[in-house]
Amino acid sequence: MTKILFCCLTLLLTSCTVPTVNSQSVSRVSPPLRPVGTYSLRGDPNFSPNQLPRAMRLWHARLWKGIDKVKYSQNVLNPEDLAASGDLFMLGRFFNVYITNLLTALRVTGDLALLDEADRLLEIARGELSDPNADGFLNWTYETRTDSSSVPFLGDDYHVMDDILTHSMVAAVAAALHENAAFDARYAEHAAFWTDYLQNDFEAKWRQRQEVPFGFPFLSRNLTHPYVQFIRYHHYMYELTGDPAYEREAERRAREVTVQVREVFTPGGPAYVWDHRFLPEGDDNEGPLGCQPFVYLQFTFQAFQDLALEGGVGVFDNAFMQRVGTAMAELVMDDGYNSFAKDICGGVFQRGLFPTSGDRGAESLFMNYPYASVGKWDASGKIRNTVEDAFENADFDVNNPSEVNLSSAMLLMLANNPDGS
Repeated sequence: MTKILFCCLTLLLTSCTVPTVNSQSVSRVSPPLRPVGTYSLRGDPNFSPNQLPRAMRLWHARLWKGIDKVKYSQNVLNPEDLAASGDLFMLGRFFNVYITNLLTALRVTGDLALLDEADRLLEIARGELSDPNADGFLNWTYETRTDSSSVPFLGDDYHVMDDILTHSMVAAVAAALHENAAFDARYAEHAAFWTDYLQNDFEAKWRQRQEVPFGFPFLSRNLTHPYVQFIRYHHYMYELTGDPAYEREAERRAREVTVQVREVFTPGGPAYVWDHRFLPEGDDNEGPLGCQPFVYLQFTFQAFQDLALEGGVGVFDNAFMQRVGTAMAELVMDDGYNSFAKDICGGVFQRGLFPTSGDRGAESLFMNYPYASVGKWDASGKIRNTVEDAFENADFDVNNPSEVNLSSAMLLMLANNPDGS
């Protein structure tokens, strides 16, 4: 009842209507040709790996071997276990990364089986939705105790950062399902469900809590990685609803990013560095935290990559992304794939930002998380070479790999080269 009343209050400005869906099963049909040089989420129902250039075909096969092996593995990164956890910490971080890798590979290959896998996993997560505090809104709950600061959030749905990270990913999958809805009634049905859930549960809940019944922003977290990830949410909600207010908010947030990044010069050209705290979203008494630590760069990089592939959302164009790619290649990658600088600044003072006190980045993080996702915009080719070296020297059989992160990054780096090499 609470949800219904709140939805009615904000009907005109938050688009609470649910898309109507024809539930009758339809067969997949051929879409228009995928435009050369673009990275649409539109898939190809007639996709065959044989359509791919030789190098992409190799990495596509490696990707699927990784998906099939990880699917049945018994480790913390098993995506089915992550989906079934119902844990905002797991969903917003590890699951977000995994699913976005699948969507990236979909963009550059058109392989709808990748969307099927993302959809299958998200349906598992859907089964874990509940109303833990009887406030009338469905959500997942925060279940991972990291340190004492996380204890107040356990078993409830008040953790802002992980709610943002999780639902930015959900919006991206919903947009992919919506984009391909004409090919399969199942896609249309699931896209409609997630659109309704995002507006009338996730968003309505936070609007009520924050006392922002309409307009933007309705929710923020003053760290760079959730801030950039939440641009994804607003952009994809525009794609799902057609409400231009979402895209205006995505573009406003994107412009704030361009103000916060700081340009430095490296042997490979200009690069961007940034603070771990996103200052425009902080309180007046909150100052910089220093260079964003390595462990959080994965979420920032992947959000930048995803927004760039969506057409830039106003500011994330090639010039911007080249500076991000150069930062990874010239500042962060200072030891091959063996270890990495501890922050975006290369572990040194840069443009008023102090280095983090944290540890250097580990090889295992590079292997399993999307640090290489910005390699497409690295003119030096250093990131690509490092991915190839890391893959060839990994402790798994390259013909039967157990990861998807490097394969997804390589597919993106190879995409739209004339020979895929």
